[in-house]
Amino acid sequence: MREIVVLSLRPRVGYGGGGPTNAVPQEYLDETHRLSGIVAGPEWAEWWAGLGLDVITSIHRYNAQKCAVRVRVTGRTATIGLDRPASTIPAGAAAAAMARDDLEAVLAKVQSRFEAGGHPVVADPAPEGRES
Repeated sequence: MREIVVLSLRPRVGYGGGGPTNAVPQEYLDETHRLSGIVAGPEWAEWWAGLGLDVITSIHRYNAQKCAVRVRVTGRTATIGLDRPASTIPAGAAAAAMARDDLEAVLAKVQSRFEAGGHPVVADPAPEGRES
């Protein structure tokens, strides 16, 4: 199992952990890892802090039977669940695009659950051969 946890000062934010990943295309995993660095970065700290939570974590289940996004809150901790059957993830660039779509679905669910305002922009990756 590959686990990705990225923390910021307050609240602590982790996005992208879970498994099993053996049937998940590497492009999807790589993009999820890149996105975890963005949403847990300093540009997002104010948005996450506005939710009134101390800890936000996510668990991706790739052995789920169907696609779903859940948000569970216990005290000042939120656990975001993303169910994405590995068999539904295409290969190549489409896998990376699906990882971005999945993040947008997670953020929409969080916005709805907490009646939060718009989140910062999720930057697309730099074109190959160019750094952003």
